[in-house]
Amino acid sequence: MGNLTTLTINNDTLNNLLDDPEGVVREIHNAACGSKTQTIHPSGVQIKVQKTRDADDHTLYIHMGNSLFEMNASSNETAALMKKNPTNFKEMLEYIAGQVEELQGKFEDYQSKDDPQD
Repeated sequence: MGNLTTLTINNDTLNNLLDDPEGVVREIHNAACGSKTQTIHPSGVQIKVQKTRDADDHTLYIHMGNSLFEMNASSNETAALMKKNPTNFKEMLEYIAGQVEELQGKFEDYQSKDDPQD
């Protein structure tokens, strides 16, 4: 099915990407070809490049604050995050659980309507 790479760009210096577009693309390409998550700084812009994964390797990402975190029970990166900062990890889990509960309720409401277009 192919591979996917998720990028998070810090927009504070976004216009700097226009200074050297070819260099930016080259750096993103090189990072995406790697086997681990890394943060690069082309033209002074912070870009977090998640590890490239097969499209069948499902995972969740949570965006909290200025960061994007992988949340995958089989991931070494997620395990490291859990060990390094358990308080923040717990906060993320609670947020995810709340979102899932709310989405389940909305989905059930949607399913119970006669006309799904409402």
